[in-house]
Amino acid sequence: ILKDAFAPFLSSLTAGIIPEHVFGEIPANNLRLAKENLQPKATSGQWQFSKMIKNETSIQSYVLEASKSYYGAKPYINVLNFKFYQDYSQAADAIHSKDAMGVAFLPQDLAEKYSSKNLVNHPMKIPQYTALFFNQTNQTIFKDLKVRQALAKAIDKQKIISEALKGQGEAVDSPILAGSLGYYPDIAKIGFDLDAANKTLDDQGWTRIEPQEYFKIRREELLKTKKEEIKNLPDYATNSSTMIAEMEKQVDDSVRSEMRAEQTFYRKDKKNNLLILAITTADTPEYRRAAELVGAMWQAAGIQISIATVASRQINREILKSRSYEVLLYWEILGEDPDPFAFW
Repeated sequence: ILKDAFAPFLSSLTAGIIPEHVFGEIPANNLRLAKENLQPKATSGQWQFSKMIKNETSIQSYVLEASKSYYGAKPYINVLNFKFYQDYSQAADAIHSKDAMGVAFLPQDLAEKYSSKNLVNHPMKIPQYTALFFNQTNQTIFKDLKVRQALAKAIDKQKIISEALKGQGEAVDSPILAGSLGYYPDIAKIGFDLDAANKTLDDQGWTRIEPQEYFKIRREELLKTKKEEIKNLPDYATNSSTMIAEMEKQVDDSVRSEMRAEQTFYRKDKKNNLLILAITTADTPEYRRAAELVGAMWQAAGIQISIATVASRQINREILKSRSYEVLLYWEILGEDPDPFAFW
């Protein structure tokens, strides 16, 4: 009995049929990496396990061969050898040296670098969308619907698709994608309108200020924090004036480095709180460029932006699990049931 309705409940319970005499004694937590699972002896499909090569930390290759006992039409290929690489550069090198015949995916920069008449690129649609996720706990201004709408109006999705993805994508307005159960094409859309975005932020009390005023307020914020920190240092009592002078110079340099010449104005509220947002995303060329474009678009609305990139394999462990982000530029791959509840 569930406390709340959960549409994917039945599909979450669905599992393939497995033999009890093989898996019955293996703890559920160990099933995925168990030898019986990685190197199965029985199959009902067109392929069966042949051999696997691995080192101490990962699988390097996994070989399947056509099953002689398969009841239906036999595969045209007798052997499939799947090779695994630590990163995209290694996979691209394998294609270039003809150590591999195909690769599942290459970032745009590597695909262009290794482009040749012998390589054919097959674009395909996958049930994935990328979005900006706002953490209302870490950044309370996101609780204001008008502010969220202003941020959406300031984003030119087509420019991101063109410059970050080289046109290999399409704009969406909902987490339910075209072709999926529950897709509704006539959902209300927020289009790119920088003037409207700026007006909304003006109306919500985020006053426009000159760069000089931003520098002054930001400097005072950081100095207050830094002064409390250096007071606890052992030689503060005897060397305070020198330490304060050095600290002030560091703060000045820090504030100047975070400001951009192309940003003509900034914003503050009635309490002199500055409008500053931090974007976190994956450390890949496409996501880095997309984050830079979003940052520039929000700067055009007077918002100070910082961007942090994290290795893709670390995002789940270090960012998502602890919700340690303000704005997360990330993707969700939807399953047979497009309900995004499990992600949210």
